[in-house]
Amino acid sequence: MYASHQEWLADWQDARSDEFFVLGSRDETSGCQLCVASVAEDGTLTLRLRMPDCLAVQHGKYLIIKGVRFAYGHEQVLAALDSNADYSRYRREHGEKAARASELGQAISYRSKRDGKGWRVFATTAMMDVPVVTDQRCGAIGVDLNADHLAVCETDASGNYVHAFSVPLVTYGKSQHQAEAIIGDAVASVVDYARDAGKPIVIEKLDFRQKKAALEGESRKCSRMLSSFSYGKIKACFVSRGYRQGVEVHQVNPAFSSVIGRVKFMERYGLSVHQAAALVLARRLLGCSERIPRRWVAPIGNGVHVAFTVPARKRVKHVWTYWGAISGQLRPALAAQHRLGKQRRLPNPVQAALRAVVRGVA
Repeated sequence: MYASHQEWLADWQDARSDEFFVLGSRDETSGCQLCVASVAEDGTLTLRLRMPDCLAVQHGKYLIIKGVRFAYGHEQVLAALDSNADYSRYRREHGEKAARASELGQAISYRSKRDGKGWRVFATTAMMDVPVVTDQRCGAIGVDLNADHLAVCETDASGNYVHAFSVPLVTYGKSQHQAEAIIGDAVASVVDYARDAGKPIVIEKLDFRQKKAALEGESRKCSRMLSSFSYGKIKACFVSRGYRQGVEVHQVNPAFSSVIGRVKFMERYGLSVHQAAALVLARRLLGCSERIPRRWVAPIGNGVHVAFTVPARKRVKHVWTYWGAISGQLRPALAAQHRLGKQRRLPNPVQAALRAVVRGVA
């Protein structure tokens, strides 16, 4: 409540004057007429802000802000300033009409916002095109998304296994900002690896609800992590990070990738089931066929193997039809193995009682 109209008016004017926006244009110097940016020797920016006539008497015609460095996108702003310099040079040599027809020049708009700590400056400009540095003809890098890690597997041009590793990705119990930082670091490490290898990234194209249903039966620990696992956030991070680094990111149908990886590649290359699934994703982008092996046995963990049968093959049916039948046969065995593992982890009541007696005597 306010005691007078003057108090309310003062707060209203203060809130109304907490931000202002300066629109940019590619035709102006450094992409903006009223806020001109120049690059210092240390890479920071110096902003020359044109003051309104009502404030020019008190603050001068221009306000100089030195040492500006944007926490995110600073390189893009520098690239836009370089493009604007090339635009000005090209316009002097070839004329205004030729310069407008070129692809040089970037408009840079600035928004200044006041908060409890002071004024913040935000710059907006178009993203510069980044050259693609990956080639599918060199191979692919498959990534299988899981509740607590990213399983990564690299192949050559023929779809043969090259290298596999896992990147931790535990966001359970973390705040939103902490989870975003963890996801960003994990995705950045995979994208950097793909850029150095010169191979595109392959991720799953599915709804998170389907992925959640596929992971629910693994363990109680994974079930607790599912609530904090954000498939959409990871996928968006891969796409944006890949674009900035010039790394192609493809999405493929992950149908039966875990079953195929378990049956064909898990034991052959000594991979985990998730790394084997990542291998299948990479091979799927390369167009490799996944025929059913002659040995109809699949590992289900702890050195246990399960034999399965394959329906009579018909040319009219897709190979995924047979993998679906195999998946239906392996699912009960995997569930039974999971229940057996949980029973083995339960404490023996006799041993627990003996340990309690020993602790009481001690």
